[in-house]
Amino acid sequence: DYIKNLIDYTNEKYKCVLSNGKWYNYNEDYLAYLSNSISEVPIIYNSAFDFNAAIHNDYIEEVYKEHKDDVEFSGMAPDEIKKKLKKRYYAERVFNIIREKDGFTNLDRNTTSVDGNVVETMDLYKDETMFAVKIGSASAKLCYCVDQSLTSLKLLKKGGIKYDSQY
Repeated sequence: DYIKNLIDYTNEKYKCVLSNGKWYNYNEDYLAYLSNSISEVPIIYNSAFDFNAAIHNDYIEEVYKEHKDDVEFSGMAPDEIKKKLKKRYYAERVFNIIREKDGFTNLDRNTTSVDGNVVETMDLYKDETMFAVKIGSASAKLCYCVDQSLTSLKLLKKGGIKYDSQY
């Protein structure tokens, strides 16, 4: 059970998702509903928040320069070190770290326990707004992002999580 909770998998052919150890089916109607619902949300584009592979790689290069001589990397070739760093600093994590410079509070991987369930309520927070960040093109990422947001909003509404003025 522990391993299947770690796996997020999407099978586009059969329109199903394994997320947090549970299988979910979806259909075109659900995807259309999501698309229509999302289209009602106003979009505010800010190019300062653009993120791509080049930005990610530049960040990894900076971390590499800073840590290449650390004991944990002794005897490793530069490519091996960068590969390890890229795994540690995956795209979503790097995006969230970079946003700290823009005044966001980075809450990626911060979890809350509610009724014995572990919940990641949000990835970023700023100006009384919760942000869920998922990078990828698979529909599982969208489903997880929507699920995370809905769960957090329900918990906030029911008092399961509290707005913390430290954010």
